Amino acid sequence: MTFVSLVRGFSDGAAFAYRKGSRISVGRFLAEASRLAAALPDRRYLLNLCTDRYHFAVGFAAALLRRQVSLLPPNEAPDMIERLISQFPGVHCLSDRATGLEPLETMLFPAWNDPDPFTAPVPEILESQIAAIVFTSGSTGEPVPYRKTWGSLARVATAEIGILRLRAGMALIGTVPPRHVFGLEATVLMVMQGGLALHARRPLLPADIRAGLASLPRPRALVTTPVHLRALLAEADELPPADFLLCATAPLSPQLAAQAEARFGAPLHEIYGCTESGGIASRRTVQGNEWRAMSGVTLRADGRGTWVKGGHVESEVMLADVIELRGRGRFLLHGRTADLVNIAG
Repeated sequence: MTFVSLVRGFSDGAAFAYRKGSRISVGRFLAEASRLAAALPDRRYLLNLCTDRYHFAVGFAAALLRRQVSLLPPNEAPDMIERLISQFPGVHCLSDRATGLEPLETMLFPAWNDPDPFTAPVPEILESQIAAIVFTSGSTGEPVPYRKTWGSLARVATAEIGILRLRAGMALIGTVPPRHVFGLEATVLMVMQGGLALHARRPLLPADIRAGLASLPRPRALVTTPVHLRALLAEADELPPADFLLCATAPLSPQLAAQAEARFGAPLHEIYGCTESGGIASRRTVQGNEWRAMSGVTLRADGRGTWVKGGHVESEVMLADVIELRGRGRFLLHGRTADLVNIAG
């Protein structure tokens, strides 16, 4: 059996999170995760609805320690919750606010002012343990669940850190929710597996994003989407300098990427992937249109489309995009296959 550490890359006393003007050490994070794990009811599935990113990370870690599977749905609509209750018997909920989900047993995130210091060895999690079930957005039908092992999640975080060349100690603020695959990988898993630090808030408005980024120590990074980035750049207000920009969920134009790099004074990289595979490739948009696959990931094409496997992708996945392979793990992205009309073959 193979095990992977719950956290890696942190020095003693290193920051794990910044929340409400306070610095939270990795030791406190581990202590709170351990205490919460002991307090969770004995269930198989945990629906993590925490909106505070630090609370979400503690809940995710606690579920791992308790060998519970985190359910990460695309939304909290009543029909989605009803589907989860029927598909995953015994599911319970962790939230840091009133949810109004009466049929669902819900535990409010505990208010710990001074948790006991963490002195035990960093927990090791079985690589094959099912850590999360993520769901497609449902934009093309019913949301489809996909099981993710702890090993695959740890490996995708390591692969993204490697291809982006991030170093321990960088602080991140994200506009994407942690239940989204990109948000989970870039703002929670990369922190846990790379010695980074997260900002607990999820700012959406440009003024909140600017203030949140400015509150973080350097080096610092913004993890965002084209929609949020476009709104930020549309305003004339001065942007706080950053050291790294990371974007995903839709391809960026070279013009928007160049504008972002100039305004923030930082390189901008994109991540490409999907719910089924997680992130699989990256590019620095201003340097060209080619994407470069992450370590261990390979792509192949046949008459049906383009397939990806290897590395953190445990089962081969067919991608829903038109892809032109360039060899040596490089490719061009031409759009969604659903946007094509097939005429006479």
